[in-house]
Amino acid sequence: MNSSTTRSFNQCLVCGDRSIGFNFGVLSCMACKAFFRRNAVRLGTYDFTCQKDGDCPITHTFRRICNCCRLAKCFRVGMQKSLILSEVEKEARRKTVAKNRQKREQALKTQCLDMIPVSTIQYFTPHQLTYLSQSDRILLGNVFNTYETTCIAARNSHLPEFPTKKHTNLCDFLNEYSLMHKVLIDYFKVVPEFNTLSMDDKICLIRNQFGVVNNINEAIVHPGISNNLIVSSSNVYGTYITNRLIKSIQRIAPFTNDPIILKLLLLVVGFSSGNCRNRNDTEMDQICNDTLSIYFAQNIYTELLWKYVLSRSSTEIDAVKFFDKLVRFLLYLLDVHLLIDGYINSLYFEIEQMEPLMQSMWPKPIGRDSPLMSGMDVEND
Repeated sequence: MNSSTTRSFNQCLVCGDRSIGFNFGVLSCMACKAFFRRNAVRLGTYDFTCQKDGDCPITHTFRRICNCCRLAKCFRVGMQKSLILSEVEKEARRKTVAKNRQKREQALKTQCLDMIPVSTIQYFTPHQLTYLSQSDRILLGNVFNTYETTCIAARNSHLPEFPTKKHTNLCDFLNEYSLMHKVLIDYFKVVPEFNTLSMDDKICLIRNQFGVVNNINEAIVHPGISNNLIVSSSNVYGTYITNRLIKSIQRIAPFTNDPIILKLLLLVVGFSSGNCRNRNDTEMDQICNDTLSIYFAQNIYTELLWKYVLSRSSTEIDAVKFFDKLVRFLLYLLDVHLLIDGYINSLYFEIEQMEPLMQSMWPKPIGRDSPLMSGMDVEND
């Protein structure tokens, strides 16, 4: 997933503080960015003088001691004065950004409207129509019908239950689930906002939200708690994690009574660009390339979810209470899957036996001949 365009946060090349990205051609922090923009344009009209020998240390702690040496270091590490925009150029850039945003919003709305005809999932009362516009109702229909034709259709045809048997090890348990995970990925591929992202960003989103989205998806596709699930989870994770996992399923159960809410929540979580995993590897530290498009997509479905909850609530206060309950459930679910991730991270031999799709959701197993593995006493069950 490494890419030459992938952004990462490193040290500011001027003072060593945490950088916020590339500014004027160089990785720099917010303070040094502002300093260079403010002072580079003053060269020739202001006399920058060092009170010592012209080689003052420029660090996070001492960067304000000498403006002369700090500005000199800015130029020395490669900052370019020509990249500083004038007020006229800034205004032109703001207008261009606003214009592009409007075009993108219009294009996304058009894609949503053309995707699938209006749904017949329910009759909207006059009260509901005050919160949901025509395009909102069409988008709700798109979400409902697309999910039905992918995930629900797969359940009805060849995935009637999960798990189908009582598993005794992690790799078999997750390998069986890989069938439904493939279907879930197919569902996301049909979503216009997801389909337009780069392959790196798609992979990043699928990995970052693996546990949470699958828990929500399972609640829709295979609601309830089967005996096979309890036994398999106990064998794989142990009693404590199983109890937490079962409790999360019980907490999500009331939301399954509505045909739309969890489907919207699935998209809101799916478009979370942040790392919601407990994986000890550098791949999970990668930042999505097109975070703006991902944020915009998430905002579409978050707003739609809020409007839908409003349309189904008697008062706005009830809607707020329901939304609060939904957020608290998500936080609990995230905590459960951070716990599961931490448990699975060390099971290298189990990960090695997973199917490629499931294996890609976890850190790459360390080779048996590596220094780390050779220093461990490994017993095969």
